[in-house]
Amino acid sequence: MPYLQLDTNEKYTLETKQHLAKTLGAIFARFMHADIKRITVAIGRRVSLALY
Repeated sequence: MPYLQLDTNEKYTLETKQHLAKTLGAIFARFMHADIKRITVAIGRRVSLALY
């Protein structure tokens, strides 16, 4: 099951995150020939400035 995770430095509205998740999921499904219903997209806010 594909899982896409994005960490942002800024705070975004729920509507903005939902729109981005749907758009990224659709792009991923198209290019990877995957079922869009099986893709999970998580968008979170990074609270520290450290990169791992």
